[in-house]
Order: sequence, then structure tokens, then C-alpha cells
Amino acid sequence: MLIGIDIGGTHTDAVLVSKGKMVRAFKTATTRPLEEGVKKALIEIGHLDELKAVHVGTTHATNALLEGKNLFRTGVIRLAGHRPDALKPCAGWPLFLKEKIFAGVETVDGGWECDLRAITMLNPAQIKDASEKLAAAGVESLAIVGVFSPILSEQEEMAAAAVREVLGEEFPITLSSEIGGIGFIERENASILNASLKKPMREGFERLKETLTALGVNAPLHLTQNNGSVIDLKRAIEYPLLTVSSGPTNSFIGASRLAGLSDAIVVDIGGTSTDIGCVKNGFPRRSIHNVSFGGVALNFRAPDVLALPIGGGSYLDGRRIGPESCGGALRTQAQVFGGEFLTLTDAACVAGVMSIPGAEVSRVCLSTIEAQNLIATVRSQVASGVEKMRGGRKDLPVIAVGGGAAIASAFQPEHQAVANAYGAALAEVSATIDTVLSLSDRGKQLEDLKDQALQLAVDEGASSSSVRIVDLQVIPYHYVPNQLARVIATASG
Repeated sequence: MLIGIDIGGTHTDAVLVSKGKMVRAFKTATTRPLEEGVKKALIEIGHLDELKAVHVGTTHATNALLEGKNLFRTGVIRLAGHRPDALKPCAGWPLFLKEKIFAGVETVDGGWECDLRAITMLNPAQIKDASEKLAAAGVESLAIVGVFSPILSEQEEMAAAAVREVLGEEFPITLSSEIGGIGFIERENASILNASLKKPMREGFERLKETLTALGVNAPLHLTQNNGSVIDLKRAIEYPLLTVSSGPTNSFIGASRLAGLSDAIVVDIGGTSTDIGCVKNGFPRRSIHNVSFGGVALNFRAPDVLALPIGGGSYLDGRRIGPESCGGALRTQAQVFGGEFLTLTDAACVAGVMSIPGAEVSRVCLSTIEAQNLIATVRSQVASGVEKMRGGRKDLPVIAVGGGAAIASAFQPEHQAVANAYGAALAEVSATIDTVLSLSDRGKQLEDLKDQALQLAVDEGASSSSVRIVDLQVIPYHYVPNQLARVIATASG
């Protein structure tokens, strides 16, 4: 047996799963600190001494960025001998986020031309000097970003070794070659965000691990990432950006499995927002575009999600719905529970589309007609979002899940309120190899790489009987000699 947990902005859900089937489920309000809500859910679920694993999906990293709270002050070392300093790091970022994170930049010799000739040779003395300057500026974490480093990463690795000679072996460092693709600015953005997120992830989940140990849970703790698989806690702390958008991924996978559909449109209505996505062959469709997160452009693979600022806790102000939400305070702030604020949940109860124990519609200052009109407006917005996500697939069924699923006029499978936690429980162990190959002998090169990915997944804990290649991307570098291409192979099982 294993437990799947989803820590959302409003609720923490937990499910106990045995052989892929849900045995028990529990929902509670998300707490600060996070581990208190998780502890309550685990005690309620029980069977803690029988667990083989605990899978956690969370918006912790997402919320830390959106709120700009508890982030590492991050410095940047650019390996760029041609000195591209006209465009500074964090250009185009929201000002509040840049001020919270960015602590300075130093540009040193290094970097590669597109044909893998060195722009200039790496100079360790420059890197050590840059490290001292950034440390004096108060940096708590570093992003090392080299020109064309995803093709050849050795300069970034040498630079990291030089930094650690100055700042110590435990100093948090992110190498851009391990985070993003070729585009320098977007890769730098992703590296800076990843470096800043190591603080909240380390603090939040090391405490959670201690809570599990105190409860007698000896099973390994895994976190879900945005491709529908899990990674261990150490890797999640090192690469926290991988967990961004894992919440919608879990919901989409859980919804499709609960409904018994491998292809569908999923609408997940939570307390704060509504996520709409497309599931194909049981996995969320990936975005073909570079993503933008919190106003920051990234060349980072993520699920194709349309997010609407509408949720069960959305405040109602005249005809305006959201974007502000009462989140986890719904039962103290919503009028149906005796609170002072009018929310979408109030409208749903008055309109008769939701029935919640303890809710009293007589407390709500809305008429039935007004409530029905508000719900009709929300359904129209959701329907518009669904049509955008369909593309040419007009035959795809629509599944509604989440605490506010009743607001949408769509099929709701049994246990839909905990689809996100169920999706987390179903997440498999995966391994990804991201490298640059010559495609001169394409067939053999790709087969060898897939074999390596399969073996790595098994080494990480995947089942040898079910492990398979779930994603293979070949990205040719047309302007580079020797038919080089970036190849990303992901195995899961």
C-alpha cells in the first residue's frame, strides 16, 4: 500500500491506495506549516506501518514564487567571454519578484560557440573572485549560466567546483545545463528560479520528513514532478522547479483513471483556481511552447494547462468573480458558514448546485436568481476554456474534479474531490537522460540512450516488469556541425 497526498493552497487531500485501488480518502484544510495538515491526514488514513511509499504533490514551490516569500537571494555567474551584459539577468521579470530574488551578477570568461569552439577559456581565478564579490553582496544561492552549456556542460561543472572552493561544499548551486534548453535568457531565468526555490523546499520538506519519522513511517518520501512521475526528496530539493505545475498533472492523471478514460478534457476546480487540461493516453498533454511562470519566460517543459482565477473560495464583488480567494479560510469567511464574505461557494449553495454539511443558505445575501446567474457566468467561462483546450478533438469527453467540481456542468467520477491525491499516488518512478548526441548513426544512438534511461529508472526504484519509455524528444541543432541534437529520454515504471 501507499499514500498519495496533495498539498494545495486550500486543502490537503490524502488517499490510501492498494494495487491501484483507492481504499480510504481524507480531506482537511491546508495548514502553515505544511506538516501539521499532513500529520492530521496521515493519522486519519492509518496503516502507516504497512506503507511502501508516500507520494506528495504540492504547490509549495509555486506558491513561494507567486507570493515572493522565503526565497534564497540568488546571484548569477555568467560564463560568457563575449560579455553579453547589455541585457541583465531578470530582464522583464515582475519587479516585486526580481527584488525578492536577484542579488547580483558577475560575468567571466568562458562559454561556447555553436560549433563548440570556446568563446574564451575558463579562468578559475575569475570565478573565485566573482564568488567572493557575490558573497559580499549577500547571495545565499548561485546560478551558473554558460553560453551553449546544454551542448557541453564541462565549463559549468568546473565553475561550480571553483565556487565551492571559496563558498564551501554545501553552498547551493544550480547549473543551467541541468535545467533548461539552448535559449540563454530563458535558461538563465529557469536557473535563477530553481536556485531561489531551494530554500522553501528544503525547509518545508525536511520538516515533513521529520514528521513522517515521528509518526513511525519508514517508507520513502517521494515528490511528484510535472511529467506525472515522482522523484526522491534529495532530487526535489536540488531541482525544485521540477515540481512546479505538478498539481494539475496529478489532478489530470487521477481524473482520467477515476473516470476510466485515457483521453479526455479535465476541469479541476479548486478553492483558488480552475485548471483545464487535456489527457492523452492517460498522461497530460505537454505544452509545445516555452512556458511563462509568474511573468517569467522559461524554456522549461510543462503540461499544457489553462488556468482560470476562479475557485470555490473566490470572492464575489458585484458581477466580478475573483481573482482573490479566501483559500483555506472558506469555512470561517464564507457566508454560508457564518462568515462575512460572499464567495463562489455561497452562490453555488444558493443556486442548488452544491450541498455542504453545515452550510446555511439563509445566511447568504444573494437571491436564487442572482446566484444562478453567477454560476451561469462561471460555467460559460469554463466552457470557453474547454473549447480552447480541445483543439480539433471535438469528441473528447469532459471530466470535472476538485472541491468545486459541482460548479461545472460536466461528468464527475466517484471520489473526484480527491483526484489530485489519487493522481499523486499513481505516479511512477522515472528517470530522465538529457544529453547531446550526433545523429550520424541515429538508430543505434537512440536505442542505446533509451536502454540507459530504462536501466536508470530501474536503479531509482521503478519496476523492471513495467518500466518503459514514456517520452522521447529529439531537438536537432541545425546550425551546429556533426548532426548534433539534444535528446531527452524519460523512462517510467
